[in-house]
Amino acid sequence: MMFQKVVESFQKSLVRKLHQGGKLCCPDCGAVSADLPASWDEAMLCPACGARASLSEWASASSSDKKVSTLDEAPSDTKIVRKEFHPDHVIWKIPASGKFGFLFVFAILWLSITALVSGVFLLTFLTGGEIEGDMPGWE
Repeated sequence: MMFQKVVESFQKSLVRKLHQGGKLCCPDCGAVSADLPASWDEAMLCPACGARASLSEWASASSSDKKVSTLDEAPSDTKIVRKEFHPDHVIWKIPASGKFGFLFVFAILWLSITALVSGVFLLTFLTGGEIEGDMPGWE
């Protein structure tokens, strides 16, 4: 019940933000919406084509239209470049994001700790030192 309320509040926030930015558009024709319905449960009516759809359908159509393109062209809001050298040879240049990210930092930290612990055990073994303390019974 609580989780459902949180999800609904996020959905309402997204719809309001899209509407304020003028990006809430009809899933059928792409026309921009003028007004939100009085109730969140009502279907929206498109003023241009007359199509009726739920707010979630309007929001999904609005947020995905700029990210999808045809196979032969790069998305308009990215730095992806398409070069055609021959009708049969096409090269796509996709630049790196420039971000290290959490997994890279975690990998470096994990590698450092593992190398340090392994190095101490290896150094102890190679110098002939003995490990002090209780040894297991299966020795």
